[in-house]
Amino acid sequence: MKINIESIHFDADQKLIDHVETKAMKLKQYFDRIIDVTVSMKMVNVGKIKEKYVEVRTKVPGNLLISKESDKTFEIAAEKAFDIMKRNVVKHKNLVTQH
Repeated sequence: MKINIESIHFDADQKLIDHVETKAMKLKQYFDRIIDVTVSMKMVNVGKIKEKYVEVRTKVPGNLLISKESDKTFEIAAEKAFDIMKRNVVKHKNLVTQH
């Protein structure tokens, strides 16, 4: 499984990158045929507040699964996005194994 991490309009520190890589590696325990995971992180201006936006794209054989979340910190947004992705991966695995 290949993991790509993109930080748009900012430089991600090593702690954030390690956190995201750990979350991405955990997806492997739910479905072992994941090809790659791409995580895009960017800051979006919402009025005077900079919202942190995380998008997780997971490529599996025959499909692309996407989850998007935003919050006050990248860590919380990543947690939410990976929780959604975990459900998507489990749902996809169940669909594949039923056929």
